Amino acid sequence: MAQPLERQIIERARALIATPATWTQGEFARDASGERVSWRSRQAIRFCVWGALNRAAYDTTGDRRQSIALADHAARTLRNGATSLSGTNDRGTHDDVLAIFDSYLKQLP
Repeated sequence: MAQPLERQIIERARALIATPATWTQGEFARDASGERVSWRSRQAIRFCVWGALNRAAYDTTGDRRQSIALADHAARTLRNGATSLSGTNDRGTHDDVLAIFDSYLKQLP
């Protein structure tokens, strides 16, 4: 995957969870009532790291199959072999999750 597309997906995913009010734990996405919804749902307003990556990739490409592959690739890049994204999202803090994104983004020119 070209770095500009990967960066675009990661930046968009970070923007989706930029505040605690738009981030969630334990589900890929939630609606305004806090109920679980698909990350593809237009009612989704809160996302976990995986939901945000999938939604960002889907919003970027419009192709569900391609977006899942792109989100997986972006996740591998963020994880960089050491960090469990799900574990950090579900057992860590909002700041912990943002730090993963910010660490990646700081490395880029």
